[in-house]
Amino acid sequence: MGQYFRKWLEKEKLITKNYQPLNDEIRFYSNSMQRTIATAKFFSAGLFPVANTNIEYHMNLNTMDPVFTPQFTFMNDEYKEAAIKEINNLFSDKIKSLEENYKLLEEVIDLKDSKDYKESKITEFKADDTIYDFKNFNEPKMSGSLKLACSVSDALVLQYYEEKDEYKAAFNHNLSYNDWEKIAKIKDVYGDVLFTAPSVAYNVSNPLLREINNELENDNRKFSFLCGHDSNIGSVLKALDVLDYNLPKAIEKTTPIGSKVVFSL
Repeated sequence: MGQYFRKWLEKEKLITKNYQPLNDEIRFYSNSMQRTIATAKFFSAGLFPVANTNIEYHMNLNTMDPVFTPQFTFMNDEYKEAAIKEINNLFSDKIKSLEENYKLLEEVIDLKDSKDYKESKITEFKADDTIYDFKNFNEPKMSGSLKLACSVSDALVLQYYEEKDEYKAAFNHNLSYNDWEKIAKIKDVYGDVLFTAPSVAYNVSNPLLREINNELENDNRKFSFLCGHDSNIGSVLKALDVLDYNLPKAIEKTTPIGSKVVFSL
């Protein structure tokens, strides 16, 4: 991805070949998680291969940086009640529509053959058991089937992209492309429910939006790379009222793995 953007920037004559930035012309700022630091490091190696770019992060390793933590920065009882009501109005039907997706997921992971299912520690996924937990300076949280199903969906989506053999990626089940889209939809809905209701998106994306704005107003800056998470992308796009979009060849429809949001000034 770094190489892709280097070729684009060179084509647009925004940088020269083997570009070496001066002073603070570029900035690579990552959340303090190992995976985001590594992403920024590898991206910078492809983008500026001879620049030996510094990767900036502010917290102890594997500690979330408040700028990249999609947490509530304001909370009271009235706001909490209104936000949950807004989520239910926007997404309750969408959650209920996942019944077929859940059945497919149960078949793929052979849920009823699992030890936890046989010992009644888990049940089939249900479309009506979502409970929300909203606290100030915490990320939006939920409990219930959608949360657990999202974890399974997330793992399967990773296997779909990483495994050359789709049959193996689906634990030896024959899945169509449409089936994979149904599995990925569970993860999409989870992200939408928690992070894209407008009142929630405005709240949790505020620190990152301020950081983005500061970068855009920095006259010395030629290129900035801020490395966070899918929840950051989901909330930022909703807070900016970005229109719906379709990404070809991606079984995920909102924030596929490897997503980038590009601002060009």
